[in-house]
Amino acid sequence: MAQIIFTPGEAVNMLMANDLLPEVITDIKVSDDTLVLNVATPLPLVDSLPVSIKYLGFKEGRLELEVSVPILKGKMLETVVHLVQGTLERRFHEQIQLDYPRLYVHINRLLVAKNIRSVEVREITFERGFFEIMVVAP
Repeated sequence: MAQIIFTPGEAVNMLMANDLLPEVITDIKVSDDTLVLNVATPLPLVDSLPVSIKYLGFKEGRLELEVSVPILKGKMLETVVHLVQGTLERRFHEQIQLDYPRLYVHINRLLVAKNIRSVEVREITFERGFFEIMVVAP
């Protein structure tokens, strides 16, 4: 069993250093357990949207996050959520689901889909400003 400990800022730095963020994410700010992403849009009047993602928990191999887009309301929010759901369904069918405002990431399924084998995430916690990930080699 191995333990990986890092801050949200360190996680962002790792993702950016390895070009693992989608091109539509133009900026990321970290605040405790919340990431605020600046996401580019194809919308004519809105160049980008601030999207907040907050860690809620991890159980049964599934990371649970809370997503909010504070500047969108009503039909505009529904339209954007529908578009994102469709994109996630096409690109990450079994790995990531959006049930707004919840975003579920099946970590171990995602690892397998990315050809990362012999690693299983057993637990993810967030305490005192640090993520702690427990992994095993099954």
